[in-house]
Amino acid sequence: MVVCLGTAGVIAAAAHYARLAAGEAYDRLLVGGTVQVAENVFMQGGVVALDPPVAAFASLSAYDLVYYKVVDPRGVVVAGYPDLALDPAAALQARHGVVVEDGSFQGEAVRVAVLGRRMDDSDGGWATVVLAQTTRARDALARSLTRQAVLIVLAMGVLTMVAGAVAVRWALAPLIRSEKALADRAPDDLKPLD
Repeated sequence: MVVCLGTAGVIAAAAHYARLAAGEAYDRLLVGGTVQVAENVFMQGGVVALDPPVAAFASLSAYDLVYYKVVDPRGVVVAGYPDLALDPAAALQARHGVVVEDGSFQGEAVRVAVLGRRMDDSDGGWATVVLAQTTRARDALARSLTRQAVLIVLAMGVLTMVAGAVAVRWALAPLIRSEKALADRAPDDLKPLD
């Protein structure tokens, strides 16, 4: 019972940490992609423009669906999906660094990264980059990591039980020999055992 409870606890912890590890890995990719997109936002003739970083989109879309939008300082979407949600509080926070949060887009769960970029030629205005990635690949990675951890935990559990059985058998071997010696004696034989 104790071994089963311990195994269940370790499996639950493995699943939790697998989700955290997968989330952190994919969030780093998402943040890196968001920074790359923001670095490619520029002013051209007084208008915010984007030179899409193909490498960033390719690395993110190799795993999942990717959506983005770039909003100029006036609040006009200049590139990407206009219906991709932008939390105003996140847009303000994004002026100090990338903000990552959960969201939903076109009926799918997404992780959304938002980053503000100060536009020098626009009277000090801020352009906002929003990059979203579906969560299917991160969920698959978490399941894979959990499955691998469960296999290791189960293998260690089996090895522990086998080692325990061998240790008990080895520890009880002198008693088994004594029992056999006593069973082979006559009931009135009171000599010491060898």
